[in-house]
Amino acid sequence: MEKVYNQVTQYIKEMIKSGDLSYGDKIPSERALSNELGVSRAAVREGIRGLEQSGIVQSRQGEGNFIMKDLGASFVEPIQNLFDLENSNMESVLELRRSLEVEAALLLVDFVEDEVIKKLQSFVEVIDSDKTVINEKVTANEQFHLLIAESCGNVFIKNLLESISLFVDKEMGEGRKVLMERSTIKIMNNQHNVIIEGLQKRDKELLFTEMRRHLEYVKKLSKKK
Repeated sequence: MEKVYNQVTQYIKEMIKSGDLSYGDKIPSERALSNELGVSRAAVREGIRGLEQSGIVQSRQGEGNFIMKDLGASFVEPIQNLFDLENSNMESVLELRRSLEVEAALLLVDFVEDEVIKKLQSFVEVIDSDKTVINEKVTANEQFHLLIAESCGNVFIKNLLESISLFVDKEMGEGRKVLMERSTIKIMNNQHNVIIEGLQKRDKELLFTEMRRHLEYVKKLSKKK
């Protein structure tokens, strides 16, 4: 027999899928859900707790319960657990990232739009500009990679890469700035531009080769952290 609280979790998930609830929205109150589903408020609380543990719902003291704005962040804790408990290292995480990013780019190349190309070029300009500070360059570099993931059409790759980015940012902290040192910016942006060229030309071989070369270079730089 299905547990009562599962009715609550499934009901809220269906509301998200149907568009009745959007990411960041406040979910109905315990009383409203209890009346709507004909279950106890204790069952509602248990269902919401399960969604919170899954990273779908965020509870805010004194405000209520909200759908997470970024479900990709829900993968960060499992990645952290694997990293801590399996005696893993940052190199392993970056290898996973490389595999996913290369695949994201190869998926995107079949239908990439001019708007995505222009945004990627704008991030390269921010990284290259003498007028931007290092934190802005680091952010632009992250946005370059995340835009490819967001645009590739695969929600699993997108969310995993967002989580990996958050995890790497947390673990490396200020160390990510090594990627934007003056001596590396020219190399990084040359690689970024070839990646953009591969997308524009729909050249999968060029794209595959350059994405791997670029991410190997990033991994090498990260070891200097």
